Amino acid sequence: MTNREFKATYLNHEIAENPTQYCEVVSVDISQVKPPPASLDWRKKRAVTSVKNKKLCGSCWAFSTVAPVESLTFLKTKQLLNLSEQQLVDCDYGNNGCKGDHPQKAFEYIKNGLATSEDVTLALGEGDSES
Repeated sequence: MTNREFKATYLNHEIAENPTQYCEVVSVDISQVKPPPASLDWRKKRAVTSVKNKKLCGSCWAFSTVAPVESLTFLKTKQLLNLSEQQLVDCDYGNNGCKGDHPQKAFEYIKNGLATSEDVTLALGEGDSES
């Protein structure tokens, strides 16, 4: 793989002639910051969905994208949705399905919306008792 191919595949931006040009010093007054709690269990707050199983599919990229979106949606709306990793695996053509890929691309796909797992199951007819 050439340098150009490597950069196009694995880097999110071009490396500048001056690599420190994007660095900026930020001053934070930590005297105003509250210390974090000793522990926090998001399950008790009902802000996470149940454990899911990707089985033999190399779709960890989809699961690691959907989980934080579910939790952020809950924190914003107080509605916990079980979103569809399967939609990402099947429909996000920017990724490689069960052959793996990167969450960054999946977040771009999700900007256009994501169905719930229940919606996908119903659309596939798996929730139909007559099937």
